[in-house]
Amino acid sequence: MLAIQQKPDRSRCASLDAIRSLIAEPGSDAPASDADASSAQLLAQLRWHRIGLRWQQEMPALLAPPQRQQYAHDCQSSLARTAANIQSLCRIANCFDAHQIPYLSLKGPALAQLLYGNVLMKQSADIDILVRPQDALAAINAMQSIGITSSDPIPSNPKTWMTMQLLGKDWILDDSCNNCHVELHWRVEINPFLLPTRFEQWFERRALIKLGGTSINMLGIEDLFIQVMVHGARSLWTRMHWLLDFDALMRRNDIDWRRVKDLIVADGLLQILLYSWQLSDRLLATPVPEELAGMIGQASTRQQRRAKKLVDKSLNAMQQRRHITWLPLRLSYLQLKQKLRFQLFELITMIGPHQPDIMQLPLPIYLFPIYFLLRPWFVLQRKMFSP
Repeated sequence: MLAIQQKPDRSRCASLDAIRSLIAEPGSDAPASDADASSAQLLAQLRWHRIGLRWQQEMPALLAPPQRQQYAHDCQSSLARTAANIQSLCRIANCFDAHQIPYLSLKGPALAQLLYGNVLMKQSADIDILVRPQDALAAINAMQSIGITSSDPIPSNPKTWMTMQLLGKDWILDDSCNNCHVELHWRVEINPFLLPTRFEQWFERRALIKLGGTSINMLGIEDLFIQVMVHGARSLWTRMHWLLDFDALMRRNDIDWRRVKDLIVADGLLQILLYSWQLSDRLLATPVPEELAGMIGQASTRQQRRAKKLVDKSLNAMQQRRHITWLPLRLSYLQLKQKLRFQLFELITMIGPHQPDIMQLPLPIYLFPIYFLLRPWFVLQRKMFSP
């Protein structure tokens, strides 16, 4: 276990020029010289990419009075949400320690403290906690004992719960005291061939982060780099706050880059590294550690071309402030890793059952194939009758 001493991040982790480069939207009716229109677009980009807290000193001078007032309100709301999430995370950490449940914090306030030395540098939308699969039910019961309740009824049949864990990666709970959502993960990715969850190894290499007087278990810095990179690439980096975290990690000099290189090789993540760095370099002039530069330089022409296409798609989505629709996203997702097992599993998840299907019709795991036959009906029913 590694205890990391927190220091303020003085490196250039982001550039306002990157935000400004995304302002000129295709088809915009407002001329680029229109200060009010430019200010409105800048505020819209800050909101979409969830990065407004980073420039609280500089931003008022760049925004017109109407947007300046809205920006101040956004910052107050984000700070209140972050403070509530910190309280919730500390409650959960103390609860799990009391019940002797090993856990790791993913993203959120602990990540902001680790990367930037200041939890208020990053907006926090919810709480993400990783536990071992066998501890998931105990973790849910422990959280319910402190008033953090499940959004959906927990399957009472152990075999149905096993099916739920097979198909999903997390369970959603609500902390009504702090009005925030908690995602309890038993694995970090649904597709185990993208990034296998190695909880025991990660827990041994964990970092300890102090938040509000509470010690929080966090992914070690090298494992955090891999998780941030894969998580952002899986969503095609449509929000810049993920990319800024990747950039901040790439600039650190306290990371064992040889270990990172070994992890990338072991899990076949070169394509994801290449794509992520090309996008980050294009927007943020992100440097490459020497240990990773050789890997990137050895990428094939096909890998370089595939990465460039993904970068163009990401930039277009970031500029237009939109998520990529389901089918193009999944097809692009298949390009992240050229491994047959990964692609086959992904295709199965595209056509196979999801967690809501199990909630609607709980079946034991040996009747799992029935879900494939009923999947079209589940989808049609939700499309027709969902509010």
